[in-house]
Formats: sequence, structure tokens, C-alpha cells
Amino acid sequence: MEHSEEPFEGQTAKDQLHVRIDKWQKDWFRKYAASCGKTMSQVVLEYVHALYAKERQERESGNVESI
Repeated sequence: MEHSEEPFEGQTAKDQLHVRIDKWQKDWFRKYAASCGKTMSQVVLEYVHALYAKERQERESGNVESI
């Protein structure tokens, strides 16, 4: 599945990003955020950035497996 680097016309990148978080993940993110003094939103955003960076690195190295 291709991911657009640019938001659609009239949308921001934040509007374009939708992440499904299960209850156990939400609890983990909340605990982790509290332990490192960040908000849950900051932690989730860092997680999503890491996933996309990993996917981009795999795609550039010839491994086209998608998240």
C-alpha cells in the first residue's frame, strides 16, 4: 500500500493520519508516557514516526514488506 507524503488538498498531515490503538496498547502508551514525562500523544506520534521510518528504510533497501 502506498503512503502519500503530501496531504490531500485542504487537509493537514494530522488530518490524514489515523491510527487504531487497541485497549492494551493504549494502557501501555499511557504508562510509558507517564514514566518518561511525555503526553500520550507525543509517545504515539513518536511510535508512528518510527514505524514509517522502518518501512521507508526497508523499501529503500529492496525489502518491500509494508506495515
